[in-house]
Amino acid sequence: MHPAIAYFPSFRFYDGRVSSGVSDAERPFLQHFPWPNNKIPVALIDCDGKEERVSSNTINLNENTNGGTSFRNRAQADVVLHCIDLFMKQNCSCTVLSPYNGQVRYLTNMLSNFYSEDLKTGRLVISTIDGFQGRESDAVVFSTVRCNDNGSLGFLADPRRMNVAITRARQGLVVIGCQQTLESDSNWRAWLEWITANRLSLTASSLM
Repeated sequence: MHPAIAYFPSFRFYDGRVSSGVSDAERPFLQHFPWPNNKIPVALIDCDGKEERVSSNTINLNENTNGGTSFRNRAQADVVLHCIDLFMKQNCSCTVLSPYNGQVRYLTNMLSNFYSEDLKTGRLVISTIDGFQGRESDAVVFSTVRCNDNGSLGFLADPRRMNVAITRARQGLVVIGCQQTLESDSNWRAWLEWITANRLSLTASSLM
């Protein structure tokens, strides 16, 4: 991966002992996306659309349930679609990740309306974090889903899942999440501090 993508996970999870095997020049920035910092191909898109609890097999875009064991976030899904529109303008592979099956199914149903051929060929992949472990992609768009008033993250707070999610991208990583909710976890709070220090954040409204 691009060395700047590797920087935070290396120091947070491996005491700085892991480094990328390529140079910046070997992993050029993906075009069309408005990266906030022209030296680091990482961006946080702060999106405060609220999460919804759904059944893990929900595929109906309009279904709204109060029960279920999974979560989705329709506002984040809209931002995901916009990011994919930007990345798919160039010759690169792109993966959408989420920790929740409810969001993965919702995104699959949504994106298949626009990118069915790319989904068939594998140029575009939509997966849970666990399902994508051990794989990589030129661009990764990560929808964190959780956005609530009590700072509840569930297994999004699992440091192993966080580490996998932010280390799958070769050339560009975009994380879509609610900053206020993510701040409730120490690892995510440290990542947000790194994001702030390097001026890597965007708002959903400014992007769209």
